[in-house]
Amino acid sequence: MKFFLSLGLVLVFSANSHASAAQKMNPIVLGVIDQKSRADYESKLLPILQKHLEACSYCEVRNLTPYNEAGDYNQAALPAQIEQASTSVQILFVNWNAKLNTESKALLPLFNQLSEKGVVLVVAAGAPKEGENSAPLHRTLFGQLPHAMIIGELGEHDRLWGTSYYGPEMLTALRPPKDLIGQGYSPMIFATRLAMNMNKKSGTEWVDYIKTKKQKTKKIWLDLNDIFGR
Repeated sequence: MKFFLSLGLVLVFSANSHASAAQKMNPIVLGVIDQKSRADYESKLLPILQKHLEACSYCEVRNLTPYNEAGDYNQAALPAQIEQASTSVQILFVNWNAKLNTESKALLPLFNQLSEKGVVLVVAAGAPKEGENSAPLHRTLFGQLPHAMIIGELGEHDRLWGTSYYGPEMLTALRPPKDLIGQGYSPMIFATRLAMNMNKKSGTEWVDYIKTKKQKTKKIWLDLNDIFGR
């Protein structure tokens, strides 16, 4: 009888310890900036984000995409949203990239400030507009940011999908679930996995840790388990 009583106390203590540990997890806010309309974000992106974060009780998604009154992407309001991210999120996922020009260069200092404040910047490798040729990442906005985690997507035969920007600045490229191949969701899935593990390291530690992993591996592309474990 004493044995079962002791065993019961141990199990209760263990359950309480796990519950206490879960409660101590710092809240992680994953900010998102996309160029799609509000309607497309809510119908296409948000369900994927929520699905991949459903097991993370301390994770929150916050849409920081600037919109106009019609609910379309508003480029002019982007600087204010980037500044807001510096104090409101731990991870900022930017679901686009752009070739360097006068307009995109003006955003470089703002995104640099995020890294200086400990915000982890995860960005899609991106692709040129329809009718334009692809280009090396160093000719793009986010290819100029050494602390940005640039994530691509793999298609058939583990090759980069479509006309993606390319180059050594890309941290890795991932093969998405079969039902999502070709839809550009791999970078977003990476961002959710990072959010679930964010409490294990500081923002700057994560960037250094993953880049070191990339340098030491012989694999062309690190997968999620290589980076975060199973």
